[in-house]
Amino acid sequence: MTQVISLLLIAGVTLLISRLGAIALTATGLPRPIAKFQARSALSGAGYTTNESESVVSHPARRRIVMTLMTVGSLSTAGIIASLIATFGNVSGYGVGFRRGVMIVVGVILMWLVLRTPTLDRFLSRAFAGVVKRMTDVDIRDYGNMLRLSGDYGISELLIEPSDWLADKTLAELDLSHEGLLVLGIVRGDHYYGAPKGTYIPRPGDTLLVYGPVERLAELDQREAGEAGKAAHDAAVAGQQEIEKRERVAQATETAATPNLQGATETDDVDDVGAADPTDQRPSS
Repeated sequence: MTQVISLLLIAGVTLLISRLGAIALTATGLPRPIAKFQARSALSGAGYTTNESESVVSHPARRRIVMTLMTVGSLSTAGIIASLIATFGNVSGYGVGFRRGVMIVVGVILMWLVLRTPTLDRFLSRAFAGVVKRMTDVDIRDYGNMLRLSGDYGISELLIEPSDWLADKTLAELDLSHEGLLVLGIVRGDHYYGAPKGTYIPRPGDTLLVYGPVERLAELDQREAGEAGKAAHDAAVAGQQEIEKRERVAQATETAATPNLQGATETDDVDDVGAADPTDQRPSS
């Protein structure tokens, strides 16, 4: 029984460290799914040569986290092997070995389920934020969760080609905000322009960093210049207006259904918030 408990303790600590590693990588700005994969990859010693791994090793804080996970993973692997030998090496009968095996499997599954609970995840994220903050000056926020990147929204890099509808027009002319899209930045050569204003003109070879609904981002990436592109833009604007209309109706309905604490009925006006015309000048060539 002692051997089974020691094995479960090692397995539990390993699972916890894997979870903490994923939380630490998420705190440095990695999306949650990528952080989980990289943490488990480092802890298990399985290396994958991908662009994601390059983004990890090129970041000082992420590199320290991954190196720690690799060291802990090597030690935990040795401990698990030793515990398995001690657990099943002196088994006197089939029944004893079977019971120990069932106990180990059930114990690991229970620990895995506990570590997956949202309440524990939030607690570990808050508690572990201070550790990562001492390792790096990166702001401790889960940007993937803040931007809802795991749902219908995402961030896409759109490479501008000469035949694209996006090419050689100012951002004000493109009017992407009325499609429900937000241009976060533009990469031109070695320069990055964050939060570009409406006077900026995307040129062929530029890369636009755009946030919005995933399906609309995919359509925008394939949109070609000409009348077809203009028609697609008009259709996207009309679709976004319909979405916003439904949201206003739903919000008004929810407001009307909410009981007032004073016993009186109040009506909240829902105003559309429009973006001001940009005046800041950015390089256009």
